[in-house]
Amino acid sequence: MCLQVWTMSQASAEFGPAVDGARRELFLELLCRFGRARLRVNGASMVPSLWPGDVVEVVRVPSSEIRLRNIVLLERDGRFFCHRVIELFREGNSTLLRTKGDALRDCDPPADPAQVLGVVGPVEHHVFLTCRWILVELRERFRRSLRLSAVLGR
Repeated sequence: MCLQVWTMSQASAEFGPAVDGARRELFLELLCRFGRARLRVNGASMVPSLWPGDVVEVVRVPSSEIRLRNIVLLERDGRFFCHRVIELFREGNSTLLRTKGDALRDCDPPADPAQVLGVVGPVEHHVFLTCRWILVELRERFRRSLRLSAVLGR
């Protein structure tokens, strides 16, 4: 799930698919300095737990405090993801974790706890943005079904 930064003053800055370097550094600095920072959810991989437009507070925790069913913020390939921890396991001398978006069928590749930036704490659900996202999604599905019907000649 790609995320947007909310600074301590609640000013938001939009991200594209890859996290912008300066904004990424700002978020990491806030998280490191204050132990918490807020982000706006931008994707749908955690629906129904987190909806696009929801604002989550990420709290920095030691890797030893990560538990099953926690929603964690990970950084992978220059992008931030909020996914649920579904498994903690040992591989050799290392403890790894496996995450998965609630709305996704497949799990993410195993992650080192060092990739976890924090655990998602309080969530502010933004009903208007959620409703808007649902309407856009329904409209797109309807358009796809119309295109498919046209192709199939129905």
